[in-house]
Amino acid sequence: MSRDTSPDERLGALLGTHPVNRRRYVSTGSAALACVVGGGIVMVLLVSHPFFLDERLLILGVLPTLVGLPVAVVQLTRAVRSSPGETYELYENGLGHRASGVVRRWTWDEVAVLRATVDMPSSTRPAVPLDGYLQRLGWHVRCAVRFTDGARVRVDGCVADGHVVARTLLARCPDAVPHGKPSTFQRIMLVVLPVVIALSAFLSLSIIRFMDSTDSSDEMLVVLVLSVLASLLSFVASAVWWPILLVSVVRSRRHAVAAAGVRQRRAALQAVRERSRRDAAPGGSSGTDVGGDIGGDTGPDTT
Repeated sequence: MSRDTSPDERLGALLGTHPVNRRRYVSTGSAALACVVGGGIVMVLLVSHPFFLDERLLILGVLPTLVGLPVAVVQLTRAVRSSPGETYELYENGLGHRASGVVRRWTWDEVAVLRATVDMPSSTRPAVPLDGYLQRLGWHVRCAVRFTDGARVRVDGCVADGHVVARTLLARCPDAVPHGKPSTFQRIMLVVLPVVIALSAFLSLSIIRFMDSTDSSDEMLVVLVLSVLASLLSFVASAVWWPILLVSVVRSRRHAVAAAGVRQRRAALQAVRERSRRDAAPGGSSGTDVGGDIGGDTGPDTT
C-alpha cells in the first residue's frame, strides 16, 4: 500500500475519479430520522391517551418508525464515517482512496477479500418498487474490500459510478471473491426470518382481536399496545430484511460463479502459455506469444 500523494508507478495511468456523495447519506438519513421521530410522537400520543387508540392510527405511527429506523442508522452512520472530499481513484493496475487529506493506494494483487453485489442503475422507473428504493439509498451497489495490509474500504451506490468501480474489482480480482456459499449466519437468517414473520403476524392479530373483544383497564391496554408494537416491529423488520438478504445471497452467488469462470479461463491461458514455452524450448524458438486476457477483462467495465 502507498500513502504518498505522488502517483505510484505500479498502479499505471489514472482512469477516473469517483467522489462520494456524502450529502446523499445525510439527506436520506435525515428524512428517515424524521419519519422515526414523527412515528414515535404518534405512538406516544396514542399510548398516553388510550381513549383515541385505534389499530389504524397505530399503524400510522408504527410503520414509519420501523421502516425509517434501520435506514436512518445505516445512512447517518455512513455519513459520519465519510468525510468531505472523499474520493476513490481507479487506476489501470489498482485502486486509490482519498479521505481527510490521506491518500492510500493498492494494486490489484493487494486485494485479499472482495464481496460485491452490483445492480446497474436504471434510467427508467424500476419495475419493482424495492429496486427504486434501494437505488435512492445507494444500496443497489454493495462492495466491501479488505486488503492484505488489513485496510478496508466500502463502495456503494452513493459513489459516483460506483458500479464501475465494483465491476472493475470483480473483473481484476476474481481470486479474492469467496466461493459464493452463504455464510452460516446468512443461512440461519434465511430460515429464521420467515418463521419470525409468521409468528409476529399471528401474535399481532391475536392481540388486536383480544383488545377488540375484551374491556381492559388502561394499564392492561398499555401493556397490550406495547406488545402489539413489539410484534409489529419484528414483523416489519423481518419482512423488509429477508428479501434484501435473499437477493444479496443470490447476487453474490452469481458474481462468485462469474469470478470462478474468469479463474478457469486464466488457468487455461496459463496452461497454453506453459505448453507453448515447453514446445519452443528444444528448438530455441520463443514460440507463438499468447497474450492478453481471456473473457474480456482487459480493462475496467465501463458499461
